[in-house]
Amino acid sequence: MGNDDIRVLHVGVDNIGHGGRSTIAYNLAINMNEKKIKNDFLAFKKIDAEYRNQLENNNGKVIFIEQHNKNRLMRKITTAINVIRAMKDNKYDVIHIHSDTAIESFKTIILAKFARVNGICIHAHTTGSEKKNNSIKKNITILCQKLISNSKYLKLACTDQAADYMYGKYISDVNIINNGIDIEKYAYNSRIREKVRKELEITNDFVIGCVARLTTVKNHMFLLNVFNLILTKNSDVKLLLVGEGPLLQELKDYAAKLKIEDNIIFLGNRDDVPNIMQAMDAFVLPSLFEGLGLVNIEAQAAGLPCVVSSGVPEAARILKSFTFLSLDSGYKVWADKILSFESFKRIDTSNEIKEANYDIKSSSNKVQSLYCDLVER
Repeated sequence: MGNDDIRVLHVGVDNIGHGGRSTIAYNLAINMNEKKIKNDFLAFKKIDAEYRNQLENNNGKVIFIEQHNKNRLMRKITTAINVIRAMKDNKYDVIHIHSDTAIESFKTIILAKFARVNGICIHAHTTGSEKKNNSIKKNITILCQKLISNSKYLKLACTDQAADYMYGKYISDVNIINNGIDIEKYAYNSRIREKVRKELEITNDFVIGCVARLTTVKNHMFLLNVFNLILTKNSDVKLLLVGEGPLLQELKDYAAKLKIEDNIIFLGNRDDVPNIMQAMDAFVLPSLFEGLGLVNIEAQAAGLPCVVSSGVPEAARILKSFTFLSLDSGYKVWADKILSFESFKRIDTSNEIKEANYDIKSSSNKVQSLYCDLVER
């Protein structure tokens, strides 16, 4: 490794390969010039070998920090000490903080300062919080926003809305980085579609899909209620749910209560999401809020008609078949809109996605260039 290499540590991306911002960070890293940028990832749980090996092939590695202490306070203290030590020992030029809130970002900034790392990059990935009404937390958030926005840190965001949420409004030095994807991997392919549907034992059913972590903010309960109504109109419909999370058993129990479990396939985390999307006929995401939702870009790249909540930013819409609905409009409106795509003809949408600048190589090159500028300051 040459002396001119820039050493970067990505923080806040523990769920590598299976989470929104983790996937974004991973995609950015493996598409950079490994001779110029060394991308390491900080993790608190084991990473799938496939992703770890790919990072190592690209001149990076996973810094794994174990958290054994059962005492919550001591666990936080020892974790902080170990993170600082890892930052120091590896002599990083840049700490790339992937986060959803200013508070989350500021915690890592403090650790980087203790490690005496000057290059700090903050990357905003969302537009909302599940605890908006906590006044103390709100005041702390505002303070952290001001401290960050007045700094010379490298500021990134996936959309203008995410930038406003992280840094406050009217901040001029924020770089918008599109959540790029490997477009060719997602392009509609009838052969793969047939193969995956056969593996999943799906014949002529209309298949609705959702790829999202099973958490409150993704609003799967709403989706199950919509799906329940859909089945009263058409029983030949399947729901594919890709992802894991704390609500898994609760969702399974609710599906059983509604007596719709036989029409739902819980696939868990998958490494072959591009292929799974080929098996779908429509994509649905009723999130309470999203920064952009990388999966929205992936679904459109797969040629799928999409029905999403108004919690998804307008910037996510590339194709005309991408529909926004209010969660307040009710289950029937959602059910009717989804079923309106039963005769939808899918095509290869690669060119449209590229023209919208969602190619991962373009996004990765932009971030690499910004790293270089940051280190040279």
